[in-house]
Order: sequence, then structure tokens, then C-alpha cells
Amino acid sequence: MRVHELRRVKGAALVALVLASPLATASGRNAEARSLAVVLDAHCRAREATVTLRARFVQTRVFSAIGEEERSTGELYYRKPDRLRWEYSTPDRSWTVIAGDRGWAVFPRIRQVQRFDVGRSRADGILSTIGFGACGPAFADSFDTTLAAGARGAPVLSMTPRRPELAASFTRIELTLDEKDHLPRDILLHETSGDRTRIELSDVKRGVAIEGSLFQFTAPEGYSVVP
Repeated sequence: MRVHELRRVKGAALVALVLASPLATASGRNAEARSLAVVLDAHCRAREATVTLRARFVQTRVFSAIGEEERSTGELYYRKPDRLRWEYSTPDRSWTVIAGDRGWAVFPRIRQVQRFDVGRSRADGILSTIGFGACGPAFADSFDTTLAAGARGAPVLSMTPRRPELAASFTRIELTLDEKDHLPRDILLHETSGDRTRIELSDVKRGVAIEGSLFQFTAPEGYSVVP
């Protein structure tokens, strides 16, 4: 198995403000809180309104310990409330699917399917890290969130995981939101290992027809299935 495939297997189940200064006045902190509330409300309403979504992605992972980068491209498919397919086209074709509390990763080059249990709360957390899935109280329970300004003033939700299952993998998740549809276009995952993964989304389309078979488990003929 190639190195990048080992890395994808490891991350398959993972299928991510202007900070208040200690000298800020109370009125300044209140204004920031109101701004965060406005952005969160728009983002959560956008999540709730998203029934299906398809987008292209460029994923760049930086391995801090060895100073190397790994770049992948592909397409993602989402269906409300808990279906996600993350399909790589380069450097090798493979795909990972989350369907409720179940998941699997398919690696055509080595003719193998890896199945895994996600768990309800972890599945919600995985979807939240890329800006989809449950919001509202469930979102507030999962993250401590602040607001920052990104490139050209785009709002950035900086999220520190509160749930142990997410905190074990990520120290912080940054979602840079589109100012028109309030969904992410840039996702930056700060991992506990010190590595960073950036996911840039483009050609984002909501309300599109997505075949249910994309989220169904099938083991192609001749593939081994583990565990």
C-alpha cells in the first residue's frame, strides 16, 4: 500500500473573530458577540436549507514533522441529514462514504474495501467539520466558536472542538464562508499531530439530484473487505 493510501485510511473516518482583546471594552465584546451570532445564524440557516450538495475540492495536507505536502483533488456529495461521499480522482481514485453511523473506504488500486463504525455523535462531528450536518444546539455543544475575518473580509468561523472524539483529532477548525450562500469555501483543519489539512471547495451546487447508490455499500467483485 502506498504512503498516501495509508494516510487516507488513517483519515477515512474523519471523513473542520476578531478575538476579543483582554483590553477590549464591554461594548466592544458585545458587538463582537452580536456579529458572531449573526454569522452563525446565517450559516445554520444555510445548513438547514441544504438538502443535497455537490462540489469539487482541492485538498492539501501539510505534514509538519517532515515538511512535505500531499495534494489531492476530487468531488464530494452530500445528502441531508447524514450522507457524505468524498471521492478522490487524483493522485489515485478512491472514495470514502459516511452513511449514518457506518462508513467505508474503497481503494481500487489495491482492490480493498475498509469498513468502519462511525457512531452517531462522531458522524455529526465529521459533517460539522466541513460545514454541513446538524447545527443549532448540537453545533454549540460541539464547538467553542469565535469569528475572524479572512481574505477580502470573508467571515471565518474558528471552531475549537469540545467533544472528546473531535478534540482527539483536531485542535481547531476554520471555516471560511461564502458571503452569498453562507456555506464554506475554504476549510482548514488543525490536527493534534501538528499537521494541517486545507480543503478548498469550488463549483458548489445545492439542490442537485444525487443518486442514492453513491451512499450504498457495495464491494466490487474481487475486492477484499476488512475488517
